[in-house]
Amino acid sequence: MVPETVSVELLDAGGRQLDAEDVAFSGGVATVQAPWSLPRAGAYRVRASAPGGTQTVTVNALPEPAGDLGGVAALASWGVPEGAAEYLRQHGFVVTEVTSEDAAAVLSADPLIVVGDPRLDPQLAAGSDLAAAYAALWSAVDQGARLLVLEPPPPGVRAFWPIQAPLRPATGACDDWAGIPPPAAPSGAYGSWAPAPQLAFDLSSKGALDIYHPDGTYMPRAKGAGYPGCHTLFSVRYGAGWVTLSTVPLLQHFQDVRARLDLMTLIKDSLRRKHRQPASPGLAWVMRQKLAALAKAPPNPMTTAAAVWYLPAPALIAPAAVLAPEVSDGDPQTCWSAPPRAAAGGSLRLDLGAPRQVHALELDFGAASADWPARFQLAASSDGVHWTPLTAPAPAANGALAVAVPSRPAGWRDFQLTVTGASAHPWQVCEFSAR
Repeated sequence: MVPETVSVELLDAGGRQLDAEDVAFSGGVATVQAPWSLPRAGAYRVRASAPGGTQTVTVNALPEPAGDLGGVAALASWGVPEGAAEYLRQHGFVVTEVTSEDAAAVLSADPLIVVGDPRLDPQLAAGSDLAAAYAALWSAVDQGARLLVLEPPPPGVRAFWPIQAPLRPATGACDDWAGIPPPAAPSGAYGSWAPAPQLAFDLSSKGALDIYHPDGTYMPRAKGAGYPGCHTLFSVRYGAGWVTLSTVPLLQHFQDVRARLDLMTLIKDSLRRKHRQPASPGLAWVMRQKLAALAKAPPNPMTTAAAVWYLPAPALIAPAAVLAPEVSDGDPQTCWSAPPRAAAGGSLRLDLGAPRQVHALELDFGAASADWPARFQLAASSDGVHWTPLTAPAPAANGALAVAVPSRPAGWRDFQLTVTGASAHPWQVCEFSAR
């Protein structure tokens, strides 16, 4: 090909020339030497003219993203699986994983902190270092960071949280979910993910605290009481920052493309909160006093357990709920109830975070045990992969059950109760703990 000079022009939508340059071209790629400036968002045209002819292409300039959105947003990730963090990095977020050693520096630098596992570092759950980790977290929020928690705090770390809201089955319209509306498509066309969660926060007794929708607007409060309705997401002010808690199991369903999109939407909604509300320094002050006490007297290691209800395979009868952390909080008055005709195959898992010496399991099926004909199995594991069956007697008349656990030098990390037969009646679990 004979080398030639190509005249390249930048034109606005009306055809007015904004810039021009002569470029030597001998095939392949020709590079404009001086960078061109696009004065505003909108359509432009680039026209290349040479003796052999003229070619014009359209260029669309997008507006510069806001400083707290998408491609320029920095967020700290604590307890978020690496796959989810990498996905966010691939979609324009700067994600910094937090470790206990650099917690204070990382958290103070990022406007958004996303927590996937509220136990933070599981290996710290047995000692006072957990109080130090939470102190760094709440200090960052107190100074203005936004905290997005993707899983309700389990029983063992609830003392480290300024607000606790019990869970209940989601009923009626849960209009707080900020995710993408469900598509008009046949059932099952989008995999296992459904935006409608099965658990919600019970805010009916929170009448003394200002609670907000995730966009920062006030949540309507019942006269002389708390907040009625079904709430899968809610926000509170903590110092100069925000805390948003969610029951939507995004990380459990992260393999589904719609759950990934919903996670992106929730993060962006957390970043672009528009409504300014007064700070809450009193809540931060109370939490600092609690953390000082917890640093001196850390909780019992066994109370760091979290019980998680995993969805069974799709069935014609109603599946069990996704999360039920109340059943290991040590309070026999706190029960989780399965719906009538709950599907067989669901399981409650007691996760101790690290292998420990355990001698017995204690379960309490509550008053509903007399009407519960469903069968169940118990198993123990040191790694969450290999399971050893445990022999369990029938529950007592009051629903109590004690199961001896065989000795194991390496200790036990996980215990699992699996429902092997469906029940025609509601049934409940009030306690599932190890000692």
